[in-house]
Amino acid sequence: MAAGRRSRGLESIRAAVDIATTAERWAYEVLALHDLVRLDRLDELGSLVDGPLAPACAAHARAQAAGDGDGLDAAAATFTQLGLDLFAAEAQVSAIEAHRRQGNRARAHASAERARSLVEQREGSSTPLLLGLSSAGLLGELTPREREAAELAARGLTDREIAEALFLSIRTVHAHLRSAYAKLGVAGRGELADILVVPPGG
Repeated sequence: MAAGRRSRGLESIRAAVDIATTAERWAYEVLALHDLVRLDRLDELGSLVDGPLAPACAAHARAQAAGDGDGLDAAAATFTQLGLDLFAAEAQVSAIEAHRRQGNRARAHASAERARSLVEQREGSSTPLLLGLSSAGLLGELTPREREAAELAARGLTDREIAEALFLSIRTVHAHLRSAYAKLGVAGRGELADILVVPPGG
């Protein structure tokens, strides 16, 4: 399904349903039927229902089933454009683990940051999937000072300007940024802006 071979994917899912039923492995049958409903009918509805919602849901389901972090990020972006921020946040949370499995810490951090930003915009709203966001163990690894230094660096401030803004020595700023780069899985400040959702203003 993820590679675009829809018919073959659906055949495999239907075969999985039959195998699970014959073996009396009911939990696996549930999962296979869930995949069948999500991927088969959603794809079909994507071509029948006017507007972007059905194709967006189908794309999300495909990316989720394939563990495709980039696809989940793209689905989240589409949901955000449609004003479906909680759907977008859920897609970003799923992308965190997908990117982790693919060994891409920087993209996992970026997905976590976007998820947190979306949840903060909808204060008081949550879903079962979003409850685990605070324990995702990603950007929460940064200390408050590392976070402040990283945000200022992402805005383009020099180390000296960061030191003046935070009332720190340049040496301490260097240490905070080195630690933040290591935790976020980035090579330097040039990649910080792609990961951090930096609040506007001074």
